[in-house]
Amino acid sequence: NFGHWLFNHLGRLAFIQQFDYLCQLPLVLPNTATSKHLECLNYFGYDADRIILTESGTLHRFEKLWAPIYPWYQASDDKMWFSSGVIDFLRQGFETDKTEATTGGKRLLISRQNAKWRRLLNENDLFRALEPFNFELVNLENISIAKQIEIASQAEIIISPLGTGSNLCIFASTNTIFVEAEPPTSNNSLFLLTKIYCHRINQPFYKVVGTARPLVNQIPLNSDYEIDIAKMVEFLTCLNL
Repeated sequence: NFGHWLFNHLGRLAFIQQFDYLCQLPLVLPNTATSKHLECLNYFGYDADRIILTESGTLHRFEKLWAPIYPWYQASDDKMWFSSGVIDFLRQGFETDKTEATTGGKRLLISRQNAKWRRLLNENDLFRALEPFNFELVNLENISIAKQIEIASQAEIIISPLGTGSNLCIFASTNTIFVEAEPPTSNNSLFLLTKIYCHRINQPFYKVVGTARPLVNQIPLNSDYEIDIAKMVEFLTCLNL
């Protein structure tokens, strides 16, 4: 999952920035790292010469191995701590912190059609309803990080189902409107992260809650769902789009 990679792993580099010694060390990654993972690291100064790829299922020994802390922590009472400075670090690394606010820009609907869970079942119907508003349907799966940054930086508004597409706010400019479609089971504190990201970036954030349509044996947290398209259209009309 790209979102987990972005914050759970790449974001941890924020905590070594004040230590020159640590910044000069190579990174250890499993050899299952994808081209997108490596592309991300290149933005932060880690090319192939500074990366050690380890073989999965093999025991490795290091003389000294440093492991930065996670950017967030969820306690047993569901309260959560998050280091918001990690958002600034990521935007600086991807050079998206300098993008200017966009008016009259692209209007994006992010697809989650090929996801294993938490799918927006009436995504196609929603897109047809949004076409008069000049929305584009974007599938991020086969788009490079550079292209995602380019697309997001030109966006006036982004509508994304809860999931990987929500992280596109990191690449978008300040004041880009971000709308997240969510299943009704999204009251877990982890699902507040996109709102935290957007507020840190100064992006207006809105949430649209759908109706669960879970598969047999599908846990509530990962329920597929539908949203009320008429209400979404009404909401967009209120935004004067």
